[in-house]
Amino acid sequence: RLGFPRFFFLSNDELISILSHTKDFDKIQESMQKLFEYVNSIDVTSEFLITHMNDAEGEKVELINGINGDTPEIEDWLNSFEEEMKNTLKENTLKALETHNSMSKKQWFSEYPAQTVLIASQLIWTSQVTQSFKTTKANRLNLLQQKYLDLLDQLTDLIRQPISHLLRQLISSMLINQVHNRDIINQLIEGNASDENDFKWTKQLRYYVENGTSIVVKSINNCFEYSYEYAGNSTRLVITPLTDRCYQTLLAAFKQFLSGAPSGPAGTGKTETVRDCAKALGRPCVVYNCSEEVTPEQMSQFFAGLSSSGSWSCFDEFNRINIEVLSVIAQQVRSIQEAISSNSETFKLDARTLK
Repeated sequence: RLGFPRFFFLSNDELISILSHTKDFDKIQESMQKLFEYVNSIDVTSEFLITHMNDAEGEKVELINGINGDTPEIEDWLNSFEEEMKNTLKENTLKALETHNSMSKKQWFSEYPAQTVLIASQLIWTSQVTQSFKTTKANRLNLLQQKYLDLLDQLTDLIRQPISHLLRQLISSMLINQVHNRDIINQLIEGNASDENDFKWTKQLRYYVENGTSIVVKSINNCFEYSYEYAGNSTRLVITPLTDRCYQTLLAAFKQFLSGAPSGPAGTGKTETVRDCAKALGRPCVVYNCSEEVTPEQMSQFFAGLSSSGSWSCFDEFNRINIEVLSVIAQQVRSIQEAISSNSETFKLDARTLK
């Protein structure tokens, strides 16, 4: 588990079952979704070369460098796979950014993985708004607004055509993002935002490319690296003003090495909002349903996985946990938060020393 931290999220039985079938990829694929939420399966050649990752919707993403699955230990190729997943998405995003002007919309959408098309379009939107602040034309934002209204018309025309299921899924996510982008431009016009340091603009989730290679996401005065966790061609939440406020609050807490607790009635989308926020930053996010049976040992194992794999987590129904257990969990969380804020390389959690 210390060799490949995501194994902490599997039960002992599942882990033993995987370790006793290290070369049987069909057996490993059964637990793949618990390790990488949106990787439904992987394609392996007869020479044990891993070439593609596939999501549940049927999207296939070719890895730029194939991974050799014939390693002595299973965690060796799983670590290489995680690295390559990030590398593949990063390369594809930068390519999609370069080529977006030279292709038709439909061709551009089908050329790259859905996730990279969505990030690229957010990067383009951020740079267009920033550019329009820098030009001196009087109605610069109105021109941009018109551009986005035209884009939405194009997308709605596209989605009415007979297109593949995957393309339809991507365009509907794209529409959700672009409608929100249009609304933000409207707010900037109504609020007479004059430069890029205006709070009406800085409070948004903004995507930038830094040093030509790394993608960062900014919210208010906080800056986060995009983490390239594969999210497949999955659906996105409709973004409301409340969603935006949740993101701003959670990300501000995150920057102060704290956690956040969205509260509200059942079924209003608290968990989904956190998961969508993780998706917006390309982070892995594990949902854990708490019950009365939770023991401090189970929690310690789960926290060990979170700390060493860099995942986010959402604890559902946290209030169900017994009060005696909660006090132990509070100490575990405290020790993790102290380790993060003191910027330590390793720290001790119960009996384990973790990176």
